[in-house]
Amino acid sequence: GTPYDPMGTYASGTPEEQRKFRSIALDRNQSSCILQIRNDVPAQYAAIQWINFGFYCYSPYVPFFTNISDTPTKYKYATDDAQPDKSAYWLNKLLEVIVEPRYHEFINEVNDFRDQCQSYGVGRVDTITKTAQIQNSANLINYLTEQNMKTANHILNETHELINQLLHEALLNSKFQFERGDNLYDKSNKLQEYKDRWVITDIDARDNSVRFENGQTLYVGDVIGDM
Repeated sequence: GTPYDPMGTYASGTPEEQRKFRSIALDRNQSSCILQIRNDVPAQYAAIQWINFGFYCYSPYVPFFTNISDTPTKYKYATDDAQPDKSAYWLNKLLEVIVEPRYHEFINEVNDFRDQCQSYGVGRVDTITKTAQIQNSANLINYLTEQNMKTANHILNETHELINQLLHEALLNSKFQFERGDNLYDKSNKLQEYKDRWVITDIDARDNSVRFENGQTLYVGDVIGDM
């Protein structure tokens, strides 16, 4: 990190430094797309639009073949009324709202989700391309349309599962939580017991552990000295 990190980590500088620059990594993206036109396959299935309705650090780019007759239902719907069950757009906005205030707590799960979904998307392109080669012209559009639906449904289901997981984790945590980067010395109003680099470097909900910059790892129920 740098002194200009706006997330308030141990690397961040003064409040003035944290507000000095606008980071392009802040999760305010509405949507972004990448249009890929491949030159090593027939034109009928050469074009792919990779769509991300969320923040690219949280959400994967989902590949959609463009030679289709219909768009997956939840990728059509994005009204002013926030309905994440009906809209991929609003589902990704819900993910952003959940993750941003607990960024350092949730980012490991989010990174795993994004990377796994992105790998799935790349694999889907290869699989669909191979099968498209044996489709006749009359059936190709229907085939690509159906495969887009399958790709979209998988990513949406994975997103639902992540949101469900993060909501349950958030409910189990105290409102007055600690996050990665928090310095217990500062949080405790300079208690000397926390002076020796008691800066949180990792929080792992899988084994209920907290790791610190000084090399110490504490688990639920652990006590060191009088702390």
